[in-house]
Amino acid sequence: MEKPVNCIKTIWRFPGISPDELGALPDLSKAFKVEAKHHDEKGGMILREEFDTDGVVTESYVYGFNEKGLVVSHTHYFGEELSEEERISYDEADRPLKEEKIFADGSVTLILSEYNEGKIMAKKIFDEEGVSEGSEQFTYEEDRLVLHEKYDSDGKLTEQYKAKWSKEGEDWILKESTENNLNDGTSFRTVHSGNDYVVYDGKGSKYASHSKKFNEKGKMSENHYSTLARDLSAFYVYDEQDRLSEEERFTGDALTFKSKTFYGEDGSVKMLHATEASAGMFTDLFVTESKR
Repeated sequence: MEKPVNCIKTIWRFPGISPDELGALPDLSKAFKVEAKHHDEKGGMILREEFDTDGVVTESYVYGFNEKGLVVSHTHYFGEELSEEERISYDEADRPLKEEKIFADGSVTLILSEYNEGKIMAKKIFDEEGVSEGSEQFTYEEDRLVLHEKYDSDGKLTEQYKAKWSKEGEDWILKESTENNLNDGTSFRTVHSGNDYVVYDGKGSKYASHSKKFNEKGKMSENHYSTLARDLSAFYVYDEQDRLSEEERFTGDALTFKSKTFYGEDGSVKMLHATEASAGMFTDLFVTESKR
């Protein structure tokens, strides 16, 4: 039995219109629906829909919850066509024990997880007839993951992740990790330093880097990601209540997105005014409709 909808949170987009032009009673005939989130009486999102400019649902996500509020089903549709359905069952400690994935072609993948002393130790993967499709193994030093290996249906090692940790004061810090793909021979080594990391390929050449900066209140103010192909950056400004107020995104030196968020008296997002390289200038209006 489906849970009743308690409220629907909808985003309406007004192309080419600024917040000042919307007025006190915005004319929705000048907008199109971007997204709608349906929530149950406990606040859980049971349905999320995405729309095109004609109001047609392009993608939807349906969620089911157990009595503890844990997601037990997740179904994705493209239009009205099933893309993938996932069903999850948990153990007494609320850890995923069995995951069943059903795909559009009718095929099924079953993933069984094994735990020891609170840590996941293995995953075993089967098809709908119980034939092995592979497995994963996890190795720890105390509570720190140091090795994650993936095997195919014949028991051949296909992927490997290794992690090196260093103790700094009372804390263990991840310092380096290596990912090896034995199928295509690629290898990547990641060196971690605080909030930053640098990725090197198998020849030792720099492949990518990621860095973050935070303000005095611990909020992220800058986010930078670089590869051989492009540099991506984002900058964030917060209001007096530490809520995101302004955001800018760049590809190289080109500004691709700029937004300002407006909040209501209840603290929820009411409007977002943005200029995007692909969509131009627009204002999103956030509307909550109670179904009680």
